[in-house]
Amino acid sequence: MPPKSNFKRAMPHTQPSMLASLRTTQLVGDSKAVLPAELINTILDYLPVADMFNFARTSKRMREMVYDDTRWQQRLRSMGCWNEAEAKQRFEEAMKKKLQAQRAEDARIAGLVPNGSTSSMAP
Repeated sequence: MPPKSNFKRAMPHTQPSMLASLRTTQLVGDSKAVLPAELINTILDYLPVADMFNFARTSKRMREMVYDDTRWQQRLRSMGCWNEAEAKQRFEEAMKKKLQAQRAEDARIAGLVPNGSTSSMAP
């Protein structure tokens, strides 16, 4: 009788179950690195303006960070382009327009002014 071999056969390759592939997918999602907002803000401070716009396209969170008003005020101040008086004036004008539009809408809803007409025109 020939001696027994210690050779072990490889197990046949089976397809992984659906749950195994889902677990793998979840692991990939969990391993995604998330940088703290403070670090991202610091990185954004060093990016050129064109790269900031590209960065803003990557996600909603990044877009909010790039288009934050305080970031642009700081950037314009460092470039010597920020005029505080003009910014205040434009802000006040925008708020007046918004208030007037809100009052007009409230009046239209209340029925004081018919939809689509102006107060100076006769009905």
